[in-house]
Amino acid sequence: MIRHAKSFAAVLALVAGSAAADEALLGYMGGQGCTFGVDSMVGAVASGFDAEEIDLLIAEMLEAGTARQQGIWVVLDESVCTIRLPDVDSPLTTQSPEILAIAPYIDERTEYDGGYVVEDEGCFLNDPLTIFRDLHAGDEDAANAAYLAFTAAAISVGELRFYSPSALVTPRSWQITTGECALAPNMDAINASKPFIASGFGTFVREIGAITECGDRLSSEATRIGLSIQGVDLSETPDFQNRDGLLNAHLGFEMHVIAMGAGWYEGMSAAETGTPRPPLCHYPDG
Repeated sequence: MIRHAKSFAAVLALVAGSAAADEALLGYMGGQGCTFGVDSMVGAVASGFDAEEIDLLIAEMLEAGTARQQGIWVVLDESVCTIRLPDVDSPLTTQSPEILAIAPYIDERTEYDGGYVVEDEGCFLNDPLTIFRDLHAGDEDAANAAYLAFTAAAISVGELRFYSPSALVTPRSWQITTGECALAPNMDAINASKPFIASGFGTFVREIGAITECGDRLSSEATRIGLSIQGVDLSETPDFQNRDGLLNAHLGFEMHVIAMGAGWYEGMSAAETGTPRPPLCHYPDG
């Protein structure tokens, strides 16, 4: 009896250890869009996960119907994997001297006929690609990838925003929200929408992926989904006007850029926008 008890305990420990390993792997995959592909597999193994155990987990989930084959990718269902903000690294931050040099604090007011005044006050990036070209010796593709990585990383922590309360108004540029740049008068409105970046990212990716076919450009529904994440249902309020300014009409675009910076695109270069790949899209027969 003692021998059997020890054997049973060993089995329980093995099962518990396997479950913990799977949970850790799924947590890691959340930052990969809950999508297995060549890059995410290499990254998972480099992070200490066992390749054979990854293959076994994928096979089990495909058989159970909690994962779907999408071309060369395998996308895990939201019931087993929660998409979170990706871990995008950049050597530069919004407070790096190189970035601050191209984003001085400005206060510009332009008055049009009829008394309508457009105000731009704060720190806005001005031709940021120049910085990244210099850092990469003029290599346009490397500069573009580095710029996207910087932008994605900064948006993810709320230090860089593409903010406007109206979808009909395109912001001047990316606005820095840290340091002295945080003195801008629209900072309260910008910060009000900041929590949605993390809390709504997974929802954005899942919804965009469900309506975008791979090979197409990203769905034009990005704006609607971004507003929906912030509590606005355009089907019920088609004449919605963000009078208090506390929502960002371009939240969907920001999340799109985060996904681009994470590398969830194919054929992307300095000259080509490329097209989304799973989880940002799906194959009709997938």
